Amino acid sequence: MDGKTADPQIVAAVRRAVAVFEAAGAQVEVVEPYLSRDYLTTGFIPFFTAHLWAQMNDENIVDELANANQEMVAAVSSIGSLSSLELMRAYDSIGPFVQETVDMLGRYDAVLSPTSGILAGPAESPMISEFAGSANFTSAFNAAGTPAASINCGFSKDGRPIGLQIAADRRHDLTVLQVAAWYEAHRGPTATPRWSSLD
Repeated sequence: MDGKTADPQIVAAVRRAVAVFEAAGAQVEVVEPYLSRDYLTTGFIPFFTAHLWAQMNDENIVDELANANQEMVAAVSSIGSLSSLELMRAYDSIGPFVQETVDMLGRYDAVLSPTSGILAGPAESPMISEFAGSANFTSAFNAAGTPAASINCGFSKDGRPIGLQIAADRRHDLTVLQVAAWYEAHRGPTATPRWSSLD
């Protein structure tokens, strides 16, 4: 969504998932870039980062900042260099960002995309630097408050899971759940986790 490139293995897995829907008779269209400007870097990310920094400095949420992940603290605290004018501009951009997202979702029954543009890292890693250069497929729906689900649609060459994000317009939560349930039942063994192999 932000014009950056997703990992080729993720793109391939999502395309295979889309093919499952097409084979069942779904009419599939490519969603062209729909945002009129870069709301993520100029609006949503600064606004979200400021919100996160405020939470990290709330002792009811984080009782001791020194004990928090310092890589995360350093990344989030940088928001302090923004002026109040820049923060208000970021806040003001959220409305158009949300409206353009809702308008796009309203044109389709459901929208399929990767959940993330990068492959999963170690469980203990916040993956801050990795996310900074990746395609972002969840922020728009998070900001818009629209329903979305992530379901496994394949694996990387080294076995890491790849998520298919299924999103729909506001108040279409049931659609998201029905599409996810249908795909789960039809995705085939190469996209299905082998739960028995987990510890």
